Amino acid sequence: MGNGVLKILDDTYNDLTVNDTSVATLFTQGEFTFLSTGDGETEYEERLLKVFDSKVTLFVAGHHGSSTSNSKKFIETVRPEFIAFSAGKENEYGHPHREVLKLAEKNKIPYGITFRDGTIVYSITHNKLLTKAGG
Repeated sequence: MGNGVLKILDDTYNDLTVNDTSVATLFTQGEFTFLSTGDGETEYEERLLKVFDSKVTLFVAGHHGSSTSNSKKFIETVRPEFIAFSAGKENEYGHPHREVLKLAEKNKIPYGITFRDGTIVYSITHNKLLTKAGG
């Protein structure tokens, strides 16, 4: 992908929980790192930490910010510089969950939520949040 590298950290796993069959990916370009864990839950995150335990630049919150994902141990290990929450307004699951937002706030990790902020654009070139458009 250009001069970046996309690495599969964990692929579909034969698990009783469908959320734990997610594909975890890490995109790296220079100093920039982007981590996506799909809908993987806490046990899935534990598996990931066995193969990856580095700080990341941008993290798309697992399972739309669910409290069954985004464990304290996981967030405090990967220490994202920014978290993007993809969730619809007034969704029936209450995503992102308040305890996950509080965890980000406690660790002083800025975040954006798509239903509140609209499209979240992160600049690799400037290594910062570029725009939050809409709402």
